[in-house]
Amino acid sequence: MANYVKISKSKNLRFRLVSILYLLFITLTLLQIPVDWLRVNARISTDFMNVTSADKISDIQLANAIKQIENLQTEFNSVNLIQKDPTGYKATDEFFIYKKKGAQLFAILHELEVYFQQRSPSDPIRIKFQDLFKDDLKNGLETGQFKNWMDWKFKNVPGSVAQLLINELLVRCHLLHGSLGFVKNEKSNLVQMAFNLDQLHLGDQARLVINSNYTEEFKIFYSNKSSNDYTKMGDSIIFTPTRAGKYELIAIGKDKSEEKLEINVLPMTISGATQNGSANNEIQYFFQGKPSKIVSSAITKGSKYELDGGKWTNVSIEDGRIAFTPTTAGWNVLKLQNAGVIYLADSVFVYPTPQPVVVASQVSNNKISSKQLNIDGNLKVNVFHPMYKEILYKVEEMEILLIGDGSRMLKTNSNVLKLDNSQISKVRFIQVKKLKLSTTAGSMELKEPLLIEVI
Repeated sequence: MANYVKISKSKNLRFRLVSILYLLFITLTLLQIPVDWLRVNARISTDFMNVTSADKISDIQLANAIKQIENLQTEFNSVNLIQKDPTGYKATDEFFIYKKKGAQLFAILHELEVYFQQRSPSDPIRIKFQDLFKDDLKNGLETGQFKNWMDWKFKNVPGSVAQLLINELLVRCHLLHGSLGFVKNEKSNLVQMAFNLDQLHLGDQARLVINSNYTEEFKIFYSNKSSNDYTKMGDSIIFTPTRAGKYELIAIGKDKSEEKLEINVLPMTISGATQNGSANNEIQYFFQGKPSKIVSSAITKGSKYELDGGKWTNVSIEDGRIAFTPTTAGWNVLKLQNAGVIYLADSVFVYPTPQPVVVASQVSNNKISSKQLNIDGNLKVNVFHPMYKEILYKVEEMEILLIGDGSRMLKTNSNVLKLDNSQISKVRFIQVKKLKLSTTAGSMELKEPLLIEVI
């Protein structure tokens, strides 16, 4: 039995294949499905990414072009594998721009264009080349404008998509020859699909679809010990890691064959957790003296709390929650671990304690009546923050200047200043000159926060 499936030299079949490829790219774009799913599904990607010629290519120029593009494809796959960031642009930029491999690829295609351009306008191969590469020709290949073609083809293109674009060029070149072959996968895969496995953090979920017709058993190991961090739903495996580190997923076939997947689970980050338990990744702010909390299913009771670069008070850890009060402003490293395994690792920026609002009781529009002062017998000052009510501001010392028939400076160690009738009858303005406050994170001083007119 042949080790490939041959597609005959039928114009109808060739153009159907090209149409299918374009439909695939268009569909993925419309549905906003990452093209990288092809890379993690071996049964599909192995066939698609290993296109070959069904028979020997007689055109030497075309054969050389295909060989050179295949070499570039192999080089790029190696670079993309090292970068380990299929959704990023780093591998594409490094290979095509900094290593100038884009210029080599363009030169190969441009020489091919010049080669076929020399043929008669009615030559079917020339017509086929113009049809297969019409978009490339229109975007700089025909006129030799490399920059235009490069920007159009590979600018801001993730590494996984660039892999498919190179392979698409190979498919077009093989179609010029007239037939295609694909390496036939004789063995049935135990794992048919694998989603979100490239990079997992604690709290994330990954899904695998197993081939139930061939798979007899599925196991997950962590540190060479069996793990139950998954649930099975039909032919799907829902993997929810509870510890950071390397997991090994093993599918065992009915013929005792094995397929292994190794997943490196990273610690949870602040953006992967929430302060209120909601699912959305909202921005979190931390302030000196403000009680804060991080909520995540990855946080377990009994975890040891460790901090580098700052101080924290009122630390408590429960199932799914860690509460603490920051006391040091600036960047701090927050770590949560248990038995040497890190559950959370991230940098936390703590803002200085926000300046509070200072108001006086019975004061309206910075005015108070002398009658009200006589009734109360004192002036009470309240200090708080309207948004962060969890931060407590305590008045340790208050200096007040009474302005009227002469001036008099009074001090008190609380937020209440007692006044007698003689003082009230003479005062026209009351100025709070200085407030010394203490908070959970430390102390602060406010100068001249209030000026009140007595009417």
